[in-house]
Amino acid sequence: MNQTLKPYRLINPSEISKLSRHFHSVLQPWNAVYTLSSASVYLQRACPAEASRILSLYNQTGELIGFISPSFFENLQQVIFGSSSSCFRGVNEQISHELLSALFQDNLSTQEEQLDIQEWFYRGSPCLELGLTFDQTTTSLFLHPRWVVEQLPVLSGNALLSPLESSLSDEQLELEIKLLSFTMNLADLLTLKPGEVIKTDHPQNEDLLLKHQQLTLCTVHKGSNDGYKSIQIASN
Repeated sequence: MNQTLKPYRLINPSEISKLSRHFHSVLQPWNAVYTLSSASVYLQRACPAEASRILSLYNQTGELIGFISPSFFENLQQVIFGSSSSCFRGVNEQISHELLSALFQDNLSTQEEQLDIQEWFYRGSPCLELGLTFDQTTTSLFLHPRWVVEQLPVLSGNALLSPLESSLSDEQLELEIKLLSFTMNLADLLTLKPGEVIKTDHPQNEDLLLKHQQLTLCTVHKGSNDGYKSIQIASN
C-alpha cells in the first residue's frame, strides 16, 4: 500500500452503525463456541496507536487491511482458556485467526512490522478502531483507511434527496474559502485546474475556513485526494 495518494473519507454515524452490526454478527457466534464470556464490539474513529511494533494483517492477495498489537493473541488466550500457558499458544492462534478471517471476510496472515504512523493516522484518515470486549478484557484491531473506504457505499451526486434537501435544492449559497489575507469565492476556486497556483501567506499548520456571509461553516482540511479536488499549501 505504498501509494502516494491517501484515502480520505468522512464517515457518518449510520455507516459506523452498519459496520458495527456486521462485526457484532460475526463476533457473537464465534464467542458462543469458544468462550464463556459476554462479548460486545465498539467501532470508532481511530486515534494514533502508541505501539511501535505491530502485527500487520494481510489478505490472500497480499493487501494490508489492518493491524493488531502483539498482545492481541495473548488477550484472547486468556479469554478462551483462562491461562497464559504456552501449551495453548498454537491452538489459540488458530482459533484467533478464525475470528480475524471472519471479521474481514477473508483468509488473513499476520506479519510483525514497524508501525508507519503516516500511512494510518493523518488528518482526514478514515482509519477505524474496532474494539472487542469480553467481560473485563478489551482488545482492539485497527482497520486500514483504504479497506474502510472499500466497505462504504460509493458517494454519488445522484442520491435521492430528502424532503428538506429537495426544498432547498434551488437555494443558491455564496460560499468562500478564506485564507490569511486572501479570500476567494468557492465557485472561482472550483474552476482552478491542476497546476494553477494561488499565492498566499496562509500558514501551513492552520486550517482554511469555509464561510457564508461572514459566518464560518466549517474548517477545510488541506491535502491530496484521488477522487476530489483538494488544496495544498507548500512552503516557499
